[in-house]
Amino acid sequence: MNCPKCIGKLQRKDVEVNETSGDGRSVNTYNLEVDQCFSCGGVWLDKDELEKYTKERLTVVDSPSVGKELDKELDLKEGNCPRCQIALKKKPYKKDSSITLDICEKCGGVWLDSTEIDRIEKLQSAGLLGSIIKLFKKDKN
Repeated sequence: MNCPKCIGKLQRKDVEVNETSGDGRSVNTYNLEVDQCFSCGGVWLDKDELEKYTKERLTVVDSPSVGKELDKELDLKEGNCPRCQIALKKKPYKKDSSITLDICEKCGGVWLDSTEIDRIEKLQSAGLLGSIIKLFKKDKN
């Protein structure tokens, strides 16, 4: 597949996901496929994969900056869905409006520009840390 933002090609990355129950036992194991541009570092997630990625608090995809100016330029650029070839619609991420998702209204896929997956992972980590701190404070009282 072609990158929706630059001249690069998307490369498949398989992420093994181990869903666990409340007591920490493994319930289900599956592969989550993400596609990443070798050139700009952007990430393509098929329908519902972003929710699965964040639900499991995964932090395995690295999407480094390609430079502050180029990051900004790519974020503003319009692109086409690498699957359907229709224009992606820009929408703010529900948990942080400073992150812009490029969404295909036909297939439901999501494009994240360079560094955006990392920023989403940081939000997840901060939420988990906040939950642990609250639990610790509750146990102390």
